Amino acid sequence: MKTIMSGWSMTRSTALSILLLVLVSSACLAQSDDELLQLAIAGCRNALSLVKSGQGGFTVDAWVRSKNGVVETDSKCFVVFVGDRYKVLREKTYVQNALPPDAPPDLVKSLIKPGEKLVDEFSYDGTAFTEYDHEVNTVTKTGTGESKAPQLRGLHRTCSRLIAMSGHGLYDIGKTGPPREEGTPDTGVKVVRRESLNGDNCIVIQREFPIKLDKGEVATRRFVYWVNPEKGFTIPKAQHWVIGSQYKEWTLIEEEITEVRDYGGGIWGPAKWTMQQWQIDESGKEPMKMMDTVLTYDPTYKLNPDVKDDELAIHPPSGTRIWDETLDATYKAP
Repeated sequence: MKTIMSGWSMTRSTALSILLLVLVSSACLAQSDDELLQLAIAGCRNALSLVKSGQGGFTVDAWVRSKNGVVETDSKCFVVFVGDRYKVLREKTYVQNALPPDAPPDLVKSLIKPGEKLVDEFSYDGTAFTEYDHEVNTVTKTGTGESKAPQLRGLHRTCSRLIAMSGHGLYDIGKTGPPREEGTPDTGVKVVRRESLNGDNCIVIQREFPIKLDKGEVATRRFVYWVNPEKGFTIPKAQHWVIGSQYKEWTLIEEEITEVRDYGGGIWGPAKWTMQQWQIDESGKEPMKMMDTVLTYDPTYKLNPDVKDDELAIHPPSGTRIWDETLDATYKAP
């Protein structure tokens, strides 16, 4: 059986780890803000590039406000990934669910009740996304282009964000923000200060850029990153602010707090990640919490383990109905 990660050069891994140590030392010696900025960008990019695979469990506690009310879920996940390929096993339990006040009886009947659990698996092999619904014992496989099941593309995006190290305490801060034309200066990024956070000396990086809204209005976004060179150039804190349109003054609309740990081999990554989002309420005055998510990694979670091809595949029981959109065929699992 093919093992994927063993083919990744240990020499390259060691070189990247050594580079990270050099960057940490350089950050301690840097004097000017420009030196600090370039070191922070290079360090964050290198830290993220060190992660090639992952395997293990984590929990996701999610609270989301919609126009119909609050949806709250607790999930247990086990994931394995190599690059952008992955498999996710998820057990999702609803704590509370919401419906519109005028919901028809059939929708009320189909609503997932508090305490009910959903079990499903998802995988992506680089070209096709697969969902296995354990309750109905059905597999759906589709490509990433036009599809008769567009909701699966949304699930693929959700899974990709869920398992990624990028955005969970690791960022390529040189690439955040809107796309820029090749060769244009990155004028929106700067060092604003050094700051002690949880006893560690961090470099605080800020990026601002204007955006056009749907109604032709212009707003300005500000992203702030606390870069920790002492712990592998991880990002223990990140904030997203906005001003413009209904936001009459700078308003915090998203904050991420990440507790990190040493995964060995010079690699640091998340142990616990918390994200909250807000938006201005209907009065146009007060920020209202819209989302609260806590992702807690199991202590046995591993980064850069050896992963076999077979571990990235879903294996439904014999006789399971499979709808394969990539082949335009329906068949049963052998």
